Amino acid sequence: MQILGPRLTPFIPELATIAATGQKHAASFAAQALSTAGPDAWPTILSLVTNTHLPGSEAAMEGLVSMGPQARPAIPTLIQRVESGNARQARRAVWILGALHLEPQESVPALRRILVQQQWDLQRVAAYALAEFGSNAAPALPDLRRLQEGSDRSLASAASNAVRAISR
Repeated sequence: MQILGPRLTPFIPELATIAATGQKHAASFAAQALSTAGPDAWPTILSLVTNTHLPGSEAAMEGLVSMGPQARPAIPTLIQRVESGNARQARRAVWILGALHLEPQESVPALRRILVQQQWDLQRVAAYALAEFGSNAAPALPDLRRLQEGSDRSLASAASNAVRAISR
């Protein structure tokens, strides 16, 4: 699909329909195709991501990364997914928040809440995401330092890496 990229532009309306109304598997493929179609597909990706009830919504989240700063309107929806209680959606949303590292005043507190409340594997992803925010994630340093002292080596390592990235 990535090879086609902008050549998918004429098919954006059809892909959008499949992503919004198709069966889960077809909707996921359509959303993935849209994420490679370039700027012409960005409004469609934003619409899919923010309408969380649509079958292609979760798969469309990946397309936000290629949008960079243009993905800003989706940040509140990503934060909602972080806090949704659905571990798979939360993990994906945390990763995307880190990859985008936009809106630190909203994103960092949401990621910081994970460091305090969630299971270790999500905490580890949140530590990596916070590292992407650099010095903008400084408010999370006390929580990350606490995790450095924990018994889980993988989590402690992720926390240590985040502390270094944030403290630069």
